[in-house]
Amino acid sequence: MLNFPLLIIFTVQNDSMRLIILLLFPFLAIAQQDRIIAGPFQGHSTNEFARYWVMLEDYSNGNQRIPDALSSYILAEKEKLGFKHHQIIKEESVRFGKQYTLKISLEDPVGKEKDGSKDLHFLVGSCYYPHKEKTANKRNVIFNSMKEKSGEFMIWMGDNTYYQFGEWENDQAMFNKWRHSRITEPVNSFLKSTQHYAIWDDHDFGPNDSHGDFKRKSNALAMFKAMWPNPSFGNDQAKGVFTKFTKGDAEFFLLDGRYNSIANLQMFGPEQIAWLKAGLLESKANFKFIITGTQLLPNNAFGEDWLSCPDERTDFLNFLEQSNIPGVILFSGDRHYTELNKMDRANSYPLYEYSCSPLTSYLYLAKKWNSKVLQKKTFVRTHNFGEIKLSGEGGNRKCTINTYNRKGQLIWTQDLFLNTLSH
Repeated sequence: MLNFPLLIIFTVQNDSMRLIILLLFPFLAIAQQDRIIAGPFQGHSTNEFARYWVMLEDYSNGNQRIPDALSSYILAEKEKLGFKHHQIIKEESVRFGKQYTLKISLEDPVGKEKDGSKDLHFLVGSCYYPHKEKTANKRNVIFNSMKEKSGEFMIWMGDNTYYQFGEWENDQAMFNKWRHSRITEPVNSFLKSTQHYAIWDDHDFGPNDSHGDFKRKSNALAMFKAMWPNPSFGNDQAKGVFTKFTKGDAEFFLLDGRYNSIANLQMFGPEQIAWLKAGLLESKANFKFIITGTQLLPNNAFGEDWLSCPDERTDFLNFLEQSNIPGVILFSGDRHYTELNKMDRANSYPLYEYSCSPLTSYLYLAKKWNSKVLQKKTFVRTHNFGEIKLSGEGGNRKCTINTYNRKGQLIWTQDLFLNTLSH
């Protein structure tokens, strides 16, 4: 009997309950029960709904037929991505109380939002390379350390898996890389432990340093959407993975620096920049986190940064300063090292950028370029992750950035007080 993976992304809606356990109903009329091989984990949630992701091995009939129990209540349309021996299910709304393949165990309010200026605690990181067993056993210990921090959610800042050797040219190969990434322990254990959001960078988009002229970017986008239960993907004006969400007194703007990029001209494109500007102007949040896969402030001698698109960068930085938008902090990945950068501005508060990388990928071994914005004692050349805490009230409200090595040992910490993030 043919064994092929079945991927499900779905939404559960209910006013007062939270989905916490996914099991299999015994009534399915198939030769063998489906088996969960990755997840489930929670994506975006609000007071009214939660999105979850899970990957199953499907043992139906060997003819790639979706079981009736799934097609009746989850599936309205299949995305045909050309995969061999598996299918991806396009997300549809799954109403609470109806029978479908996965059983729901309910407890506690669903995705309950924090009010006002209560504490918030989340993790960030980038550059997860799915190594083979020997190296993976050594480097993936970082996910045990991250799980122990018990963050309320995790933001994956790009290069969340690595397409290599032409894998980006074949949908099956792309899926296989994600499948390997997701079923690996302790990665899967960490995924199941908290809520997740993600953007991409070049290695989970296409070839190294690829831009919007990558011919299979629509395939890459379909794959990424299948792998992450984000709030949204792009908008009516521009495709991509950019999105935003709010937690407590913080709003998060997750950007896409690949889908609409043009080498040496634009990283994000006018439509996405317009969306970002409008969102920042409308935001009532104390903290406004702008998150990208590529660095925005430094001038890097090797590798990419936003200075390669000077007009777009200058226009946006001028907008931030002239609009006097308070509480902006930048996060980024990509660099295979971690650092905190600070750019002083003549007519506004200093702009900080926390770059955090890598989780398990290779380390940056070249000599660090003499940067004018790098903060002393924050450069880290080891596998690491970031922990962000928002705490305090009034003038003491602050964003604390902690950087940990893969064993969970603190490397450095930095407080950014809210009253210093306004003009």
